[in-house]
Amino acid sequence: ETRTRLYDLLPGDWTFEGKRVLDFGCGPGRTLRQFTEESTRGEFWGVDIDQSSIDSFEACPLPLHTRVCDLDPPLDFEDESFDLIWAISVFTHLTDNSADWLIELHRILKPGGRLMATFMGPAQSEIVAFE
Repeated sequence: ETRTRLYDLLPGDWTFEGKRVLDFGCGPGRTLRQFTEESTRGEFWGVDIDQSSIDSFEACPLPLHTRVCDLDPPLDFEDESFDLIWAISVFTHLTDNSADWLIELHRILKPGGRLMATFMGPAQSEIVAFE
């Protein structure tokens, strides 16, 4: 479902050919794994602060790249490195440094690149709190 929603947000003429993509906060790669086919045409990366999540992801031989990152920026990537970055439910958990991370993701996003980030807003948090 997440893969489909990400595709729906991309322009109709989008192609992964030659693109670099980052899953920020990839965890064990639940979303990133869904792009194995596309990784034959582009370069896909995932970063997460949890070493055990990255270890479990790397235990499966997939043509995807991962790195452990720190709780605070920066990431170990050059400026303007990625055409597409997504962060699925990561900013919900970044209470003290979300602005710093947005600035960092902007730094590594290529001009004209796309950042897709989700977060749990007040309406959603009320639903979850009462369930």
